[in-house]
Amino acid sequence: MRKFIFVFLISCQKLPVIAEIKENYKLFNQDSLVVNFPKDFKGKKLIIGFIYTHCPDICPIITENIMKIDKRTNEKNLLFVLISLDPQRDKPSVLKEYAKIRNLNFNRWQLLTGEESEKLIKEFNVVAIKEPYNDSIYFITHTDRVSLVDSKGRIRKHYKGSSLNIEEVLSDLKRIE
Repeated sequence: MRKFIFVFLISCQKLPVIAEIKENYKLFNQDSLVVNFPKDFKGKKLIIGFIYTHCPDICPIITENIMKIDKRTNEKNLLFVLISLDPQRDKPSVLKEYAKIRNLNFNRWQLLTGEESEKLIKEFNVVAIKEPYNDSIYFITHTDRVSLVDSKGRIRKHYKGSSLNIEEVLSDLKRIE
């Protein structure tokens, strides 16, 4: 009984604030529209994945895991955001195609790119290192990260994106405003 009460009390507590996003970043979404991040998303809870479309391994898994959350919640105040780690190749049209292939609903999903994304990812403590394969091909070694941001633009929690615990994220969504 004690264990149940303890688990219940922990699940009701608010998540701590890890950090506030300090700046506003000018990015472009999949429709080539300017997005001021996070200002344009104030009032929405965000689940953010950090990916690049040429990724051969964990980025498709991260995207799939976030899609599983999307399928499990009808929360109206929630937006799913993928931020490109590769603005050189991930132009808005490339992101749009990436989303279409996965049937992402643009009412609930935003895919963002742009030169300022490099500064933004540092606020989330994401590391992305471009590693040349040959003269024309490169890969990006990066932090395996999905982040939860509250409606006030505060980072509340980080998760390992490739092994995302869907139940944990759904529970955490209820613990933030």
